[in-house]
Amino acid sequence: GIFSQGLFATTSDALPLSTLTIQSGGVLTHASNTIAQVSINKLSLTTLTVDSGGSIDVYAKGYSGGVTQGAGDTGDGPGAGGGSGSYGGGAGHSGTGGFSADSGAGGVAYCNNSNPDTLGSGSGTWNSGRSGFGGGLFIATVSGTFTLNGSLTAKGMAGTTYAGGGAGGGVNITARTVAGTPTSFDVSGGN
Repeated sequence: GIFSQGLFATTSDALPLSTLTIQSGGVLTHASNTIAQVSINKLSLTTLTVDSGGSIDVYAKGYSGGVTQGAGDTGDGPGAGGGSGSYGGGAGHSGTGGFSADSGAGGVAYCNNSNPDTLGSGSGTWNSGRSGFGGGLFIATVSGTFTLNGSLTAKGMAGTTYAGGGAGGGVNITARTVAGTPTSFDVSGGN
């Protein structure tokens, strides 16, 4: 099944649990954000286990991308990609977003890379393209063991024709012991 933390967690509140196991087919996610960082996953646990086939998935749950096609619309978030000319710029987060082929500005970097606590920004758009939303945010403080044998993604969404990609989101895990062999671990931006 899918467990969505929804609007419970903000940047200051953690969902306190003793043990959480995400079994095969199970998904931990959070609600989508738009113009403000409202929904994230923030957990405080003794043990966190993601079994093979289970996932922590906050793909494209960050800031929204530009929505007005044909008008050079800028995305949302502190590192929003700009919309200009004929193409939208890529969003920034951990690094600077890419400039488009026609002066759509790439977004600025703003993530604290040693302690990520922010969502990925959305990209710019123009013409018929769909801009990319940024990746979401997963924060876990695990006093015991974090075991990842499934997947964890906070990837930004790729833009379509003439639009930039959303920035990768944030993953911040503090654990006494980290174990497992992940099937995938992706916090990259969309292309």
